[in-house]
Parts: sequence; C-alpha cells; structure tokens
Amino acid sequence: MKLRPKFVSYMLIIASVPLVLAMSVTLWQSSNQTRALTIDIVQGYLDAGANELSGFFSTRKSEINAYAHSPLLKSMDFKSIRPLLIDELARHGGIYEKFILGTPNGNFYNTAGGNPSLDGLRTFDDMDPSAAPKTIAKRDYWKTTVGDNDNHEQRVYVSEPMISYTTGAKQIVVAASIHSDDGEITGMIGGALPWSYFENKIHLIFDDIIKHRNWESRFFLVTSSGVYWYHWDPSYVVHIKKNEQGQPTFNEIGEKVAAVRKITEEPVAELAAAGNMMVAGQRGHTLFTDPQTGEELYLVYAPVEASDYSVGLLVPRSQMIAPVTRLQSMLGAILGFALIIVFIGSWLLSKKVTRPITTLSSMVKSISDGNNKFNLIPDGNDEVAELTDTFNNMVNSITTRENSLKESEERFSLAMQGANDGLWDWKIDSNVMFFSPRWKSMLGYEENELDNRLETWQELVHPLDMETLSPLLEDFISGASDKYEVTFRMRHKDGHWVDILSRAFAVRNNENRATRLVGTHLDISERQRIEKEVKELNEKLEDRVKQRTMELELANKKQLESEIKNRTILESVVDALITTDERGIIESANPATETLFGYSIAQMVGKNISILIPEPCHSGHGNYLREHLERGKAYVIGTTRELVGCRSDQTTFPIELSVSEMSIGDEKKFTGLVKDISDRKNAENNLLRESQALTRLNEIAADPATSFEKKIQQLLELGLGTFEQSLGIVSHIENDIYTIEYIKGPEDAPAPGTTFSFDETYCAHTYAANSAIAFENAGRSEICDHPCYQNFKLESYIGAPIIVDGQRYGTLNFSSPEIHQQPFSANELSLIQLLAQWIGNEMSRSRSEHDLSQFKTTLDQTMDCVFMFESASLKFFYVNQGAMEQVGYSESELMNMRPYDIKPEITEHEFRDMIEPLISGRQPSLSFETVHQHKSGARIPVEIFLQYIDPTGESPRFVAIVRDVSERREATRKLNATIDEMAHRTKDITSLSELADLLHSCHNVSEAYEVVTRFMPLLLPEMSGALYIIDDTGTNLQSVGTWGIQPPREAAFLPEDCVAVRRGLPYTSKADESVLFCRHLPDDKPDMSFCMPLAAQGETFGLLHFQATSVADSAIGQADDINAMIRPDFSETIAKQVSMALASLRSREQLQNQSIRDPLTGLFNRRYMEESFERELHRAARSQAPMVSFMMIDIDHFKKINDTFGHDAGDMVLRELSHILVKNSRKEDIACRFGGEEFVLCLPGASLEIAEKRASDIRESISRLSLRYEGSDMGVITVSIGISLYPDLGETHVELMKKADQALYQAKESGRNRVVVAKRSSARAEVSPIGIRR
Repeated sequence: MKLRPKFVSYMLIIASVPLVLAMSVTLWQSSNQTRALTIDIVQGYLDAGANELSGFFSTRKSEINAYAHSPLLKSMDFKSIRPLLIDELARHGGIYEKFILGTPNGNFYNTAGGNPSLDGLRTFDDMDPSAAPKTIAKRDYWKTTVGDNDNHEQRVYVSEPMISYTTGAKQIVVAASIHSDDGEITGMIGGALPWSYFENKIHLIFDDIIKHRNWESRFFLVTSSGVYWYHWDPSYVVHIKKNEQGQPTFNEIGEKVAAVRKITEEPVAELAAAGNMMVAGQRGHTLFTDPQTGEELYLVYAPVEASDYSVGLLVPRSQMIAPVTRLQSMLGAILGFALIIVFIGSWLLSKKVTRPITTLSSMVKSISDGNNKFNLIPDGNDEVAELTDTFNNMVNSITTRENSLKESEERFSLAMQGANDGLWDWKIDSNVMFFSPRWKSMLGYEENELDNRLETWQELVHPLDMETLSPLLEDFISGASDKYEVTFRMRHKDGHWVDILSRAFAVRNNENRATRLVGTHLDISERQRIEKEVKELNEKLEDRVKQRTMELELANKKQLESEIKNRTILESVVDALITTDERGIIESANPATETLFGYSIAQMVGKNISILIPEPCHSGHGNYLREHLERGKAYVIGTTRELVGCRSDQTTFPIELSVSEMSIGDEKKFTGLVKDISDRKNAENNLLRESQALTRLNEIAADPATSFEKKIQQLLELGLGTFEQSLGIVSHIENDIYTIEYIKGPEDAPAPGTTFSFDETYCAHTYAANSAIAFENAGRSEICDHPCYQNFKLESYIGAPIIVDGQRYGTLNFSSPEIHQQPFSANELSLIQLLAQWIGNEMSRSRSEHDLSQFKTTLDQTMDCVFMFESASLKFFYVNQGAMEQVGYSESELMNMRPYDIKPEITEHEFRDMIEPLISGRQPSLSFETVHQHKSGARIPVEIFLQYIDPTGESPRFVAIVRDVSERREATRKLNATIDEMAHRTKDITSLSELADLLHSCHNVSEAYEVVTRFMPLLLPEMSGALYIIDDTGTNLQSVGTWGIQPPREAAFLPEDCVAVRRGLPYTSKADESVLFCRHLPDDKPDMSFCMPLAAQGETFGLLHFQATSVADSAIGQADDINAMIRPDFSETIAKQVSMALASLRSREQLQNQSIRDPLTGLFNRRYMEESFERELHRAARSQAPMVSFMMIDIDHFKKINDTFGHDAGDMVLRELSHILVKNSRKEDIACRFGGEEFVLCLPGASLEIAEKRASDIRESISRLSLRYEGSDMGVITVSIGISLYPDLGETHVELMKKADQALYQAKESGRNRVVVAKRSSARAEVSPIGIRR
C-alpha cells in the first residue's frame, strides 16, 4: 500500500478507535445505569404499594389486638359481647363484614347470626335447637391463634384469603388470641374483611402506580403458599371449579371444589423460582420469556410485611430498556458523523506531507540496495534536504558504531561468563525485556523455556517480597534513589525458592527518570541459609531462657489458682473433709467439719484425730494407718468404714469414713471424708423394730390357746417396745366418756375402768382425724394449749381408732411424758393402724361368739340363719326368715330339701359321716366354715354351729345356726393384705438400704450408673426404664443406662423435652388419659410412663425414667390405679437415694480431677503422668506384648504466638491442641501436659509403626488448624514430635522421656513441623519430613 492511502488509513484508525471505544464504554455504562435505575424505580413504586397494603393490615391487626385485650371479650360471653361488636362494625363503615368469636374447641359465634337456642353459637341449622355446631378448627387463623398455640402466646394473624365452598364468597380474617388473666387461652376474636373491599384497595393503590408511569404492566398478589389471589387473568385466581355445563363441581361430602393455581408451580422455571422467593418473603426482580407470546418480561416483586402476602408487577422488557434504546441511537449517529470528518481531514493532510517524502524514498531505496557508502545529494534547503544530510551522517555513524558494538559485546560476554551472574535488560519506555541464559539457568530453566518479558520476572518473584520490592524499584526509576541493590526470593523450576541479590544501572533522561535498566542476578541462597542458621541458634537460646522464666511464673500462678479453687470446693462440700499427717495430727478441715463435730477449725488444727474418733475406734484406725505406712497394707485407704464419732459435747454418733492418701514431696498426707449416718442408722433400727413387731403380731394373732384379754396385754407390751413409749391403753369411748378397758404401764398408771372426759384426752384428736396420728413433742405442737396436754403433760403420743362392726369403739394409744427423739414414721403409723384393726376384728369376733352362745339356749333369739332338720331323714322341718333369704328358696321348697342339697360339694354319705360324732355323743357340737349355694348358683361363705338335740318323747333333731362370713373374710383378707404390704415395704426398705450401701461403695459415677441400671429391675420389676445424666455442655440429657424388656429408645434429648425436668417435680402420663406428654417419648406412646428428676443442692443433674413393658400390659389393664404399679412415693425415695449418691460421687471425682488434671487443657498433669507411666511399664513387662510408645510434643514458635497475640491467644492454642490429642487418643492412651507448650502422649501396647502414624496424624491435624484471635488470623500452627519405645530405648519412664526429648530436639533442628523417632544409638535420629511419612 502506498504511503498516502496508508497515511489516510492510519489517521482514520488512530482517530476512530479511541472514539469508538469511548462511545462504546459510555453506551455500556449508561445502558446499565439506566436499566438499573429503571428497575429501582419500578421496585420503589412496588415497595410503596406493598407498604401501603402493609399499613392497612397493621391498622387492622392493632384494632383486633385491642379487642382481644378487652375485659369484656375475656369473659367469652357472646350475649354481652355481641352489642359491642355490632357497634364496631358500624363504626368501621364496611371495612369488616363481620366479627368472629372462636372458642378453644373450634366452635364459634359471629355477628352475622347464630342459633338462639345455643346463645348464638353457629350451627348447621340455626333454627334447629339440636343442630350440630359448625367448626373453624381447620381454619388457619384459629390454628395459629388457638389450636397450635401451645406456648399460650399473644398472637395476631392475617389469614390466608378464604373462599366459601358453599357461597363462593372470598374474605380475609384478621384474628388475635384471647387470654384470661392467668395467661390461659380462652378463645380468639377475628374480623372478616370482605374481598371486594380489599380488591378495591388493591385497584386504587396499583392503578395509581401504573398510570403514573404510563406502563403497560400487570399486577398480581400471591399468598404464603404461592396461590394467586389477585391477577389480571381471572382464571388464575382461586375460584369455584365448574364442569362443561358451567355448573359447580362437588366433592364426595357435597362441598364445592375450588380451582387453585400457584406461582411456584408455573412451567417457566424463572417465574417459579421468583415465586419461591416471594413465598419466602423476599424482594427482587427476574427476567423471563413468556412461552406463549415470546415476549421478554421483567417480574418485580415485594412482600406485604404485615401479612404473609407478596405482590408482583410484570413490565415488558421493551419498556424497561426504552431509554437505553434511545441513547444507543443517538450515540450511533454522533459516531458516524465524527468518522466522516476524520476521513476528509486525513486525505487532505496526506497529500501535502507525502510529496517530498516520496522523492526521498526513491533515493533511500538505492542506498538500501547494498552500498552504505553511497551519499545522497540533497535537493533544496527544506526539511527533506536536511533529512538527506542527516541520513548520510546516520549511515556513517551506524557503520562506526557497529564495529565498536561488536568489540564491546565480545568483552562483555567474556566478563559475564567469568562472574557467573545473570544479566537482565529492561527498556522501560518500550517495555522490552531481555534475560541472559545464565539468568534463566540459575532458576532451572533452559533458554527457550522463559519469555523475555517483565511479567515473567513478576510471576517468579515471591508475592511477599514483591510488596517490598515494588516501591524500591519505583524509587530507583523515578530518581528518588540512586542505588538499586536488593535481595528477594524467586521460584525455581522445581518449586523451591532461590535467594537472589540483584543490582542495576539506570539510563536516565533529562528529568532524571530512568528509561532503561540493566542489571545482574546473583544466587545467594547458600549464604542466606548459613546466616539464617546462625540467627535461629541465637533466637533458640534466647527463647529457652525466656521460656523457662515464663514456665516458672505460670506454674506459680496455676498453683495459686488451683489452691484457691480447691479451697472453694472443700468449703462447699456438704460432708466433713479432714486432712492429717502421718501421726494423725489434723492439718486442715472444711466448714462442714465444724457443723458435724461442734469444734471450730482453729480448735481442731494441730490436735490428734482422736478428739473426733473415740476409743476403741481410734486405736483400730491408728493401727491400720501404721500397718499401711510400715508394710504398705491398705486396710483403710480407698475403702469406706463405719465408726463412732465424738462431738465437742462428748456425745457420740455413727459416722462413715473414707480415707485417701496423697504425697506432697516426701510427706504423706491422709484425707478423710466423714459422713453422719445417724439418720440411716435410725431408719435401719426403725425398720428392724417394725419388722420384729409384725412378726410378733402374727405370733400373737395365730396362737389359739391364748385368750383375747391376754392377747391384748401382749399387744400392748409389743407396742410399748416398738414405739418406745411407757404407757399403752385400749379405750372405749361412749357418750363423750373415755373409759380405760386395758392398760399397760408403770405402777402408778390408772386402773382399768378409770374414766375421763373424752374432749380432754389426746384421743379426741385421733377421732377428729379418723386415722392414726402421732405427736413426738406435744409441747411444741399445735395441741400445746389443749386441755389434754395441760392436764396430762404427755410429750409423745401415737394412737389409732378401733373400729368394731363398722362403728368406732375407742382407741389404741401409746404415750410417754418423754419427748420422742425422732418423728414417728409413716410405717409406724401404718403399724398402729394395723394393731387397732386387729383389735377391732377380734372384738367383732368375740361379740359374735358371745351372741352365738346365747342363741344356742333358745331358738327364738335367732341372730342369723337357723336350719333344723330330722336326724333320720335329714329333711328340713324348720327354717327362719334369714335362712330363706340366705339361700333364696321359699319355705315350701326348703321343706323338701336336705342340708347337702345346699352344699353341692358334699354327698349324703359324707354328710352322715360328719354328723355321726354328734349322734354318738362323742362331740356336743360342731363349728366349722363351709360354702352354701344360693338358688341362683352364687356361693356364700358361711360359719355353721351344729348341735344334736334328742329331747325326751320327741324324735332326735339337728339345729344349725348359720352366719354369712363374707364380710369377716373380706376383713381378714384386708388384714392379710396389710400384713403383706408391710412385708413388701420391709423388703423395699431393705432393698433401698442395700442400694444405698452399693452406691456409697462405688469408686466413680460410672460404677454408680451400672449399679442403678442393674438394681432397678429388682426394685420395680414391672417397669422398663433409663437413667439420664445432663452432659458436660449442660444442653443434653444423655442415657447412661437402661433396663427392662422394652427400655426407652431415646439416647439423648434436651432437658426442656421432659415435663418433669421443666417442673422440677415427678410427672406421670398414661397413653389413654393424659393430655401432655414428654417430647422424649416415642410416637407409639407407652401405656404409662413416670419421670423423676434427680437433683442435688437445688440443681437438676439427671432423670430417672420408667415406662410400662409389654409383659406388664395385662397388669396395667387390671390395675385399679396407676400408683399400684409406679408407686410414686417409693420411686421418689429411689430418686433421692440415687441423687445423693451421685452428687457425692461427682463431688469426689471433681476433687480427684482437681489433683490430677491440668486446669487449662483438662489433660492429665505431670504428677499423674509419672505415676501412670510407671504403672503402664510394669503392666507391659508382665504382658505378652511388652510395647509402650511415648511421644514428646512441642508447639513450634510458641513464644512468637504469645508475643504477637498475647497469652490468652496462647492459651487458646494450647486448648485446641489438647482437643486434637484427645480426639486422636484411644481409651487406654494417656495424654498429659508436661509443662508450658510441651505435651506427652503414652500409647500402651502400640508398636513403633502405630505410634509414628498416630504422630503424623496429630501433626497434620494441628497444621490444618485455622485459628483467629480477636479478628486476626494466627497463621499456621505446627508442632515437632519426638518418639521413643519401651523396651527398645529404655527401661524406665525417665530414660524413655529423655530419648523422646532428644528426638524432639532433633525435629526442631531439622526445621520443625517434623516427626522424629529416637534411635537406639546416639547417632542422628530418623526424621519424617513435613507431609511425608517414612
């Protein structure tokens, strides 16, 4: 191409390219901004409309909520409420169609009508008094405010729009829950908004928006479920579905069927996705294509905040981008006009410029053909002539410079080869870069592997060094610095970093700015490595000194904190804790010891333990300690023994003593945990005394040879001993006169027959209670002012009413002028009630026998049933009215019957054999119990007195007096049941005592959990169950043991899921009766369940849960009361026993953990490490696989972490490392904090390969930690680990730890973040580098 066209083309390109680019960028930015601005405007108008709707609903919600808080509406009396609601309808002028008053069961009243027979309640036929009520229980507004409002919250709710399936009318209900003054939900009040009103509201709001913008847009509204409730196309809106004939369709129960369409189910994916955002209450926009018209549409949507609705606006994309289109057209026209002007100007300019250049070009062409010595002859004196002269001079100069340059390049090449430096050359203005082959080879590249460009250098320089390098280079280029000598790192081809020393020389322009840089690169990696090692050695020495200083300071601080914490725990323990030396001298005691023994701590410290443990217990205890110290026999260490304690007032009491041993330096100390077991001993003695009393009562009652009077005396004597009283009385009370019938007491006691005014006796209180009562200290009770106490001054009293033949006869009571040391127990009250019941039964029997003996003298004075029959034929010849009523036959029927006819189990022959002794005279009469059969077939238990009479001159006959003993048998059955119950209680108390002993003997809570799990089936065999304990986080109840055939399946749950834990009280539920169930129960609820919270010192820490098993189902069905199976009192006693035992064990374990755990990390401390490591070595020596691996772990650069981020950050790193150690440890492994940032891990039975793999896993897990402290990234945390193995590298833990420490030191020397295994010899240890296991 000739110069002129080329000149025109270049000028056109040079002018048009920036112009086109500028216009394009302007168009792109303006289009985006205009489009975004248009969308924001649409979104703003839509938000304004949505906010106006939200304000409408907010007003309605405030109105309805105000009604709900009205005292009148809280009454739920619709007759009184209706006038108020009618007035409110009128006042709101058509906003509300009606008001609805809903009840808790889903029935409702409204202002539109109601059944007058049911006080306005809405029914299916309001004119029919018997019509069934309508319900709103399925309406979302009733469910939200009442039905599903389990927490009794005050809720105000805007309902989903509703369509009547009978009328097709639409409405919205704004509802609020109504609460009583005590917070219970009593119903709800709702205001129904007619859809026509709401639809008009929507039209007004959004028509204004559309008209204001003159948009061809369309508006719609959806509910929280995505259903269209307003749409420009009526077919989209919920409506009654019609058939082909245009008639409504009905479902199977006669209701009209609604046609529903949801935005979330639209076939256009973008529209459905936007619908999901609308349902979620989000605002935004999306672009999609209408599949029917192919038109692109923008959907802009926004939520209506005061309800669960959302509104959407569809705007054609063509309208949204109309301003952009206009802008594009305008800029295009401007660009075309500008290009035409540029073309014309370029053509005219080229014509003038190219004419002399064309002439010069032909002359230059002849020179370029090969003869550079040829000189051009200038033509004229213009610029072209000057250019010709200049060209001739240039040719001569080039020839000279070529020769000099050739010589210079040869010298420079030889010098660079000798210096072994890499050369680089950067022409800054043209950005041309050159790298010599040596420059590339020192980075491991061949000549052709790296491009000669500036970016190559920038990509190879370390990013961190580039931050420092860039300003230095810029200063050198700008002239601010006249020297460029820097060191930095560049990436070698194989990935490692090469330390480079770079120097440069600058070629500068008149402004002293560099236009070219020429420099060298020198590899100084080896020199840097040597300098770094020297520096690290110096830093390591300084770190060691500072580290040891810090460790000592930290150890002193931790020891002080531990002592304060231990003292706090000791002072809060409820049992006495006493520390003595080897001689038994008391060195310390907690406050509970003062309370228990009556001495102050100052009085006890320095005294011998003998002041608290009297002889002979003291001598025995001292002998055991001496045996332990001299021969190592641990008779008392780690065991629990019962001894006698002595208070400061010299009174003695039973105690339980547990002794543990600890060493402080060379001294041995003994710590004793002392528990007062007086209550337990008293309970055991009471239980034994009551059991003996029951046995003696059975012996007295079963002795047939002893008279009733003598039995009464024996019973009184039994009561005196059992109840520890001095006076026992059986009284008769009649006409307010108290008469002593039987008495047992001191010689000056009143004689039998002595009378008193009944109202002035203690027994008046027994009669008033109509049950057994007791006073252990009457002078300090509510009867202290009563005449009974003022007259008799009896301090203790226990008595029960005697019932004879259903009537109160008198009382059985025991009393004493002395105060009873313990309150009378429930078992003692049950026992005296049992004794009084036996006396009443015996009196009833005695009366019956007395009456029977009188009746035998005459037949006229019949008491019960009388049968007379002939001796020969055995036919009845006389029966009284009672006999006929008893067997159900008439007199005529009985006259044709014989005795064995009403005794179906006996034959005539057997009956004659029975009466033969009477006929022969060997026996005067017979008394026996048998069964008569009623005419109806019923069997009647009877007692018969049969006598043979042979009157002179008359035929022999038999007289039988028959008494129905059903009631007496029932009384006997109840007595036996009571005795069985007492025996069962005795067994329960024995079992509880055994459980308590086992729990107190447990070494830790895990043993206690197992004891509870195994013992519960023995205590409550009919129930399955589980023991739950709140975990360390305090957020979950965790199962630690289950029992029974069908134990609970829930392994863990939240405390609030259990009703009993929330209430702090026991809770029982039955599947077919209860309305509230614990949420931890399975969906298939057990027939019954019982939850008992475990608590100590006011804090709930666990739960005992019982539930019915399948085996017990039949028993459940037959039980009269659920208490018969669950036995709440007994279960509560069990829970208290378990609570106290577990609380004590937890306190004991907490104390033990304080002594062996590091308080910061929770790992074992150094003292425990030394004891346990020796134990593991002895165990390994005895085992078949004698291997024990040891790891010494140290955090790299831990001092730098503390110096940079502070000691709190360092503590955080220590805790995180501890968590990783625990996570990577087996149950039998022992993880300890050795001191500072050093840790030790003992792996019993682990080979060297296992230990090395575990160490690598630990190292990698720690290096992956991403820790931040107060918003700052703490960087990569690494550790160095040394490993030793028993018995290969040592026989004692000291030797093994030394080997592991040497290996750890080797890991540090090798660059840190290493695992090093110690060697048997002193040679270099084997190193596992970062990321690679050997």
